[in-house]
Amino acid sequence: MVSKKFVAVAILVVILFALFLLIRSPKPPPPPPGPATITGQVIDSETELPIPDATVTADGHETTTGIDGIYSLSVEVGKYNITVNIEGYQTKLALVDASEEKTYTVNIAMARIPPPPPRLATITGQVTDSETGVPISGATVTANGNRTTTGTDGIYFLIVTVGNYTILVNVEGYETKLALVDASEEKTYTVNIAMARIPLPPSEMFLFEDTYEDNPTFKEATTEEFEKMEKQWEQHPSDDIHWLEFGRAKGGLYGYILDYSVGSTTITDSVSRSGSKSLENIAFAVPEGHQQICVGPSRYFGNESLVDFELEYEVGAYFYVPEGYLTPCYVSLERFYQFKHTVGGFAIVPTPKGVGLIIAWTINGYEHIGNVTFEPNTWFKLWLTTDIREDLILLVGYESATQKKTFEVMKQRADISSLAYTPRKMFFIYASILNYSHDETMKAYIDDFYAKVAEKA
Repeated sequence: MVSKKFVAVAILVVILFALFLLIRSPKPPPPPPGPATITGQVIDSETELPIPDATVTADGHETTTGIDGIYSLSVEVGKYNITVNIEGYQTKLALVDASEEKTYTVNIAMARIPPPPPRLATITGQVTDSETGVPISGATVTANGNRTTTGTDGIYFLIVTVGNYTILVNVEGYETKLALVDASEEKTYTVNIAMARIPLPPSEMFLFEDTYEDNPTFKEATTEEFEKMEKQWEQHPSDDIHWLEFGRAKGGLYGYILDYSVGSTTITDSVSRSGSKSLENIAFAVPEGHQQICVGPSRYFGNESLVDFELEYEVGAYFYVPEGYLTPCYVSLERFYQFKHTVGGFAIVPTPKGVGLIIAWTINGYEHIGNVTFEPNTWFKLWLTTDIREDLILLVGYESATQKKTFEVMKQRADISSLAYTPRKMFFIYASILNYSHDETMKAYIDDFYAKVAEKA
């Protein structure tokens, strides 16, 4: 019989062998790791607006953002490098430890790529009057939204990004001007602009036209009244005053003295040119110690809100010398401009033989510049035109029913230290009769005394 000891050993051996087999057999593989979700929103770092169509990658996994900037990636658990790319923005990186089976939110704020420094060009030039060439200050110059104004020298400057531009220039009283410039390189482009004035309608051509039909009230141009006038120009924009200026001269510009005892001026209906009235002017005999007498109406302009001092003007009047008189008739002007005093004018001096001597006040003093046919008891016009800013040619003219003549002379400029006492712009106009005789009285009628913007030839 098998002993109990043997049986026990056999059982122990079987158990040990089973344990050995159990230990030596292969273990089953572990279950695969579960998925993790990485999601978030891609936005602009400045505006915080969603960025659609951005590419989002996570170590080989890739997707794009929707219109709301949202993205979603399903990945195995683990650590990932998130990379976001889209045109116009700097690439953005982010790290995420997705070690658990859950959703990880990674929002990305993208910074735009800074634009390159702008390429700049300079557009400059001078804006001038197309006829006179004088610089125009205060003109507005624009170039595709860029805006500046011209200085006192008419110069403008615009700094713009390179490109094509339309230059637009505006200034009151001138037609708008356009110019094109291809400013495609980083350099300075010069575009000079010549502006054409807007033609004045006929109603605005005349500064004044005195016909004396409405019986205007005259003021004597005494020193006291003139001072009042200057104050009025400062306070009230009005130049509509009829003046009388009577004077006697010892000779030359500086010997002229206002004296309202040397003649008379009266509105009369005894003779007229275009209506029923005119201005009768009488110059008494020249007193001893003097050379001439001047009698007649005048107009003074000093308010720059009413008068454009940059225009050319025509000044004139109609005269009628009665039979039996040889009355010299005279049209003249004075201009105060930037401390410069400019004077100019001319007269017709009738002779007994029916010839009118045209005497002009030139740089060299009084000069005989031509002759016309003189007829008493008929109306004739004396007129002059001038650019009152500069010492330019002064055109003077005589016109009657039978004859018309023009002459060119130079204005005379007086010594600025003696009479140019003010920076104010002033424009004085005269229609006068003269007397050089110490024995005889002179008489003539004046009508339709005027000043207007000169018409271009």
